Amino acid sequence: MFNKIDTEGCFTPNLTSDLIFKALIKKINYDCSILELGCGSGFIGIKLFNTKSLNLKMHASDISETSVEKTIKNYKNNSIPCQIKVSDGLSAWKNAKFDVIVSDV
Repeated sequence: MFNKIDTEGCFTPNLTSDLIFKALIKKINYDCSILELGCGSGFIGIKLFNTKSLNLKMHASDISETSVEKTIKNYKNNSIPCQIKVSDGLSAWKNAKFDVIVSDV
């Protein structure tokens, strides 16, 4: 189980977030690199990392500095390594490659 995820001041996970998470659980069955684009609080990535017993390399970004600060805090509180950036879409990820990009925007 994971620690509480603080969503104050950023996107609050909803039914769509849960559906995306459930779809990822079914599809990701291998070690991979994941980018949560428009991460909000980091909800999907944190929940996924704590549910799958795989070697997941987590990355997250959002255009909102408040959301990125919240995501950094939430990943740290859950002891999950993650590269987190403020980014307008994929602009901060030039030359980066990911196996999975998830976006709940």
